Amino acid sequence: NFNNLIKELTENKDFLALQGLEEPHNRMLDSERILRFFAFCDNGERNYRSPLKKFLNDYMEKKRDLPASELEEKRKLFKKCVELCRQVFGEDLAFVRYYTGDKDNPKGEPDTKINEGLVDIQLYGFMEYEKRDLVGKEQVIRDALIDLITSDKEMILSIEKGTYGTPQVKLRTEKWFKALRNIAGYPKNDKRLYTYEEKKILFEKSKGVCQ
Repeated sequence: NFNNLIKELTENKDFLALQGLEEPHNRMLDSERILRFFAFCDNGERNYRSPLKKFLNDYMEKKRDLPASELEEKRKLFKKCVELCRQVFGEDLAFVRYYTGDKDNPKGEPDTKINEGLVDIQLYGFMEYEKRDLVGKEQVIRDALIDLITSDKEMILSIEKGTYGTPQVKLRTEKWFKALRNIAGYPKNDKRLYTYEEKKILFEKSKGVCQ
């Protein structure tokens, strides 16, 4: 039934619009994007280990048959994140690279093709936010993303080369979450999980002061 849900969500009108599609992708690229979204929401990027295929296969195996209540939660979560993506990034900047301008085109311009790494962080990034948290902050969030993907060399490399290597996934997610939180605040119900070792490292870094 989880597979059926993914198939259903490929027909979401907002998701189709953000991908520049009129109907679900004939090679099921949209299905994989949805599966990645749920896998990152449930597992977190901290628990990601390449290769991507194994990460997704292992996740799908665990989630193959879900109770109706969890299916409905996932349906609502996906719908919300897609709507927030459209609200903040619009159809011109959602899921695509942006390039700085030059003397011939001083304003710069978005790419014409989808960047899979940006699909992940844009959707997953809104997991713990609601519309009320972002209203009035849309332009600032857009500018923060453009700044990251045009001026931060590490960020640029993470979405250009070895997109689903373990370090690349973690780096771009952490950079974007930090930027987003600086603008929209820390989510009230943060569900991202920290291991004991990660907590220990954070505690020692902060010299015993709770962050």
